[in-house]
Amino acid sequence: MFLIGTSPYLGLDRSSTTIMIGLLLLGVSAPMISIPVLPDMLEAIEDADDLNYDMEEVNNIIASVFVTCTGVGEAIGPILNSILKEFYGFERA
Repeated sequence: MFLIGTSPYLGLDRSSTTIMIGLLLLGVSAPMISIPVLPDMLEAIEDADDLNYDMEEVNNIIASVFVTCTGVGEAIGPILNSILKEFYGFERA
């Protein structure tokens, strides 16, 4: 994400090449982070004896939680950046 939102404070130039490399890394790393965790989450729900969920529904719910959290994070990030920029008075170089 640092490469996508190039920052002169981090020494990253504002160039399309840097942004494309950041997008490529994000696209490759996001599934590598989330997909290995999904079976553990499903197994934890299956192990809970008092929960009688349809496993097809659980798959959909867990996938929707991942997508929602990603979307909320991507929406809140720029807003917080604007607030911090306004609060601390950072100027874009």
